[in-house]
Amino acid sequence: MRFWLAIGAVALGSLTTLQASDAGGLIWTGGFLVGGALLWRALEAYRRSLSLGASPMNWRGWTAVVSGALLAAGAAFGAGLAYLDYQEVVVDIDAVGSCWANRPGEWLEAVSCEGTEADLIAVAEAADPDACPLESDVFVDGRPGYVLCLVDR
Repeated sequence: MRFWLAIGAVALGSLTTLQASDAGGLIWTGGFLVGGALLWRALEAYRRSLSLGASPMNWRGWTAVVSGALLAAGAAFGAGLAYLDYQEVVVDIDAVGSCWANRPGEWLEAVSCEGTEADLIAVAEAADPDACPLESDVFVDGRPGYVLCLVDR
């Protein structure tokens, strides 16, 4: 039972990380920590039961355990990659040269410049939108007190 609780904790940690990675929201890192601790305790409990004379798990039990562990590890790995990818974009948001995509509802989202979804690029930073270059008719808030002047990419 402790094993499945651990898998659930890792899965919840992974889901919150995936959900938060696109929005820069809260990540439940504790899910990974609690899951890891529960996995360790489940392994210790299994070893202790074997030393007390319990019969070892059959192939079905091991298949379930390995499958659950692989799914949890895959989800955690995918969540980590999504988070790191988002962090790479976040670092460049306030910078000239950052890329932006038009989204439904007339709002912009910072995106990686390496992909094809970038519609705009930041060409200048100004204290006032009126100080943007003439070719720039779109701007977004940059670092505090400044805007980034955007042009079509």
